Amino acid sequence: MIKGVKSVHKVEQKKKSSLDSALEDIKEGRVHHADSVKDLLTQILGED
Repeated sequence: MIKGVKSVHKVEQKKKSSLDSALEDIKEGRVHHADSVKDLLTQILGED
């Protein structure tokens, strides 16, 4: 160990809450919009 250091502490990253993740998705543009259920299914399945 380094001289004078008696212990080493790990720094744990704080887990993001669901709200924080959702707000980050919106900020980064990872959201989609559909006008109707039919439009949503068309976007998902790629069918006309």
